[in-house]
Parts: sequence; C-alpha cells; structure tokens
Amino acid sequence: MSYKAYKYRIYPTQEQAELINKTIGCARFVYNALLADAKKQYEETGKSKIKTPANLKVEHEWLKEVDSLALCNSQLHIQIAYKNFFNKTASFPEFHSKHKGKQTYTTNNVNGAIRIEKGKLKLPKLGLVKIVLHRFCKGKIKSVTVSRTPTNKYFVSILTEQIPEVIEKDISQEKILGIDMSYKELAVYSDGTKAKYPMYYRKAQKKLAHAQRNFCRTQKSSKRHEKARLKVAKVYDKISNQRKDFLDKESARIAREYDVVVIERLNMRSMANKGMKNGKTVNDIGFGMFKEMLRYKLSNNLGQLIEADKFYPSSQLCSNCGFKNIAVKNLNIREWDCPQCGVHHDRDINAAINLKNYYTTATVGIKARGENVRPQDVNLNGSLGETRKVVGL
Repeated sequence: MSYKAYKYRIYPTQEQAELINKTIGCARFVYNALLADAKKQYEETGKSKIKTPANLKVEHEWLKEVDSLALCNSQLHIQIAYKNFFNKTASFPEFHSKHKGKQTYTTNNVNGAIRIEKGKLKLPKLGLVKIVLHRFCKGKIKSVTVSRTPTNKYFVSILTEQIPEVIEKDISQEKILGIDMSYKELAVYSDGTKAKYPMYYRKAQKKLAHAQRNFCRTQKSSKRHEKARLKVAKVYDKISNQRKDFLDKESARIAREYDVVVIERLNMRSMANKGMKNGKTVNDIGFGMFKEMLRYKLSNNLGQLIEADKFYPSSQLCSNCGFKNIAVKNLNIREWDCPQCGVHHDRDINAAINLKNYYTTATVGIKARGENVRPQDVNLNGSLGETRKVVGL
C-alpha cells in the first residue's frame, strides 16, 4: 500500500472557524501538557511515560467540546517526537507556540466520519464544510489535517490510501534531463535552457520592509498591532504563493516532458549559512522544494529522480571529452575552454550535461578524491532498450 495527500482550501462558516480555532488550541494545550508532564517525570524518577488526554479531561472539562481524535493525535505526535529524539534523527521535543509555527490539528477517519458529500467535506464536530475541490481525491481517506495560516486562511490535507498497480513501461526511449542549481536562474538544464526564476522575495523586499517598520511602531495587544501584523503576514503569504506556483508549474512541465531527471545532491541548509552571504538567495529560489516536487511528480508519471554522488565534479568535467579542469573550482569562472579538446563551456550548462551523462554512465572512470566516481546509486532496473515493470498509481 502507498499513501498520497491532497491539499485543498476550505471556507468554514464563522461558527465552524471558531470551533477549528478552539480545536487547534486544545490540541496544542494537550501536546504541551503531556510534554511538560513527561519532562517532570523524568526529572523526578529518571523515566518518563506519555499519559493519555483522558487524564486531562477530568481536570479540564472544556477539552470535551472538541474532536477527541484530535487530542489523541497530539499524544501520538509526542510519542513520535520522543522516538525520533532517541533514534538521533531529531532534537528534543519543544513546546508548541500559539503565535509561531504551524497551527494545525489532525483527526482520523473512523467509521466513515470523514467523507466528501454533496461537494463538501464532512468533518467530525464540524459537519459539512465548503471546500474547493480543484482536483479529484482518489483513494480511501485515512486522516485529515486542518491548518490555519497567519493570514487566517484555512486548508485541509487529506491523506489517502492508494492501491498500486503494476504497469509495464518501455524505457528504450526515455528522455533524460540534467539539472544544475543556479543562484540566478534557480536551475539550468542540460538542453541549454534556464528556469528564469523571478526572485519574488527580492522584488518584495521594499514592500516587506515598509510593512515591518509599521508593525514595529505599533503597541502590542492593540488593534493597530494586529492590523500591522496581518499586513506583514500577507506580504509573506503572497511571496510564498508566488514561489510555490512557479515551482509547481515548472516541475509539472519537466515531469511531463522527461522520464529521468538527474540533479546534484546539495545540503541547502549549509548553503544558506550566513558565512557564505547568500542565505536570502538560497531561501528565495526554494531549490529544496523544487526537488521534492520533482520527486513526487516524476513518481506519479512513472519517472525517476536521481541525485548524483555528493563528490561528483559536474562543474569541473568537460562534457565533450571528460577532461577534469581543477581550476573551475573557482566559482568566479563562469565560462572556460577545455585545455584538451578546446570546446568552450558555459559553467552551468556544462555541469547540467555532465549530470545527464551521470545517468548514462558516459563519464565512467573520472577520479574524485581518490575514488572512481561512478553512478553506483543509480538503479536502472534493466538496461536501456529493455522493458521493465514499474509500480505506479
């Protein structure tokens, strides 16, 4: 079995919005209360056990007004957070804030309590909620996460269970694309084209700075403070929506036109380090988000996203003859001529072509850090020209 999530915008009534806000607050309260109790137990006894929300309902009867499964999921989130901490895959759980972070709650589909009925979404305690079904929701509904944005918009993420089917696909005619990340363009492709990302954050910086200055001049807990906060949130929301829209359309186009996409294996967090003085640019282009969009869209179209080896010298290799030019390590060199074959290269386009060659194993035998750089993590599941079975939806 596989799972797929669908995100939709909802338009609750005033009464439904109040109940959603109350449920989000109760879920946050339960999470923080259970975390505080577990920490107290550990300080006193050296051991900690996550209690159930039922214990809290005895003391706080107002918790009974909201969906009980939303509170149970808060307990589950605490358990998962502790498990990830002890497995050393995450830091120690932190308390949830009312003003920062995601404002959400999750509920499960028990006995068909969650369903799409008459073009609306039926949720526990809320009843039928107006929803914008911009695409068909396939599969069996398992759970729903309701979220509220800083601009007071409401969304639902519906998790569904999918039944995979085996499809035979001839890969002899697969189209392969290499993608090199660019600070100016977002991405440069092996076919010589560029993504031409508009840099939405950079364009909105003056407007954002003006809104933030007005926000800082207001007094906390005043009406002007809330109105100014909302203006800042709306600017950020617009930037985020513009970025997602561009990346969504660009990744969808690539997934339609190509079957195999090869990209660099990059650590976006380290690239956004303040010491490199390019944090705003890295966060603006959203290459990590672009990569994840490509991953699931290619998977849906029975394609593959392949990440080249971390030390694969894509920028230093001549895509024509394979000569390794160490001088190109200097990032200021944007164009260069190969000393061996004399071919003129654009740095980014050449790197993208080398990433494409990484899949087709055209650059086998090139040395990097004393080791053979070969596409060992590429799982072809059959050589070119063969038919293979692909699990798709």
